[in-house]
Amino acid sequence: MKKLFIGVIILAAIAAITNPNLEAHKEAATREFVSKEKQESIGGKLGKAVSDLLVNQVITRKNNYIYSETRLKTLTGEKTVGYGFFGFVLINKDEINKSL
Repeated sequence: MKKLFIGVIILAAIAAITNPNLEAHKEAATREFVSKEKQESIGGKLGKAVSDLLVNQVITRKNNYIYSETRLKTLTGEKTVGYGFFGFVLINKDEINKSL
């Protein structure tokens, strides 16, 4: 029982240390807005610049210490559209589309 408790504490500490920052959440959201193929074209570069501006205005991060939430500001409030943990950010594109 003691080893299990120590293991859980160590796992929680690692999760807290590797919790992604706001910039990681914004980068993940930008990747979802502009696909890789579009980023390489001239129009894609313009689209990426516009999406970067948009993401900077509407994406926030809620820190829950061992994980974090990517939040999208909408006219009706904020919605969780992704989660960050252990250095990774996962964005739910369907949730973004429903929110817009």
